[in-house]
Amino acid sequence: PRLLALLRTEQVGPIRVTMLEPAMESFKRIMARIAENEPELHARLGTAGALCVRATRGSSSFSSHSFGLAVDLKVSGELDAFRDGATQCALIFIADFFIEEGWVWGAHWRSVEDSMHFQVSREKLEEWSREGRL
Repeated sequence: PRLLALLRTEQVGPIRVTMLEPAMESFKRIMARIAENEPELHARLGTAGALCVRATRGSSSFSSHSFGLAVDLKVSGELDAFRDGATQCALIFIADFFIEEGWVWGAHWRSVEDSMHFQVSREKLEEWSREGRL
């Protein structure tokens, strides 16, 4: 119930997402930086989902999407192919904005490349918990 009370749905630039409040605030800062630095790319961004209660692919554990802590991004309506070892160039241009804000990029995972996926890091979650934001 405590986490449910923290869920927010908002239009953030071209994307409508549902996330936990601290993740939403962080995502809004990221998107503002993308709009400032890469305005044409910002306008082309879309989402394949944020809040979605489900297991992680190939696992029985819950995905970070289940808690409103992740987003999958599309560029010009196209998803980056999962596990193909390649990444849409546009995602490379925005990844550092997420990383600098304390998010993890799925393209960096050794076991499974998921370049469309960005999620709040464990360290950021622990910080928000210490601050009483979760």
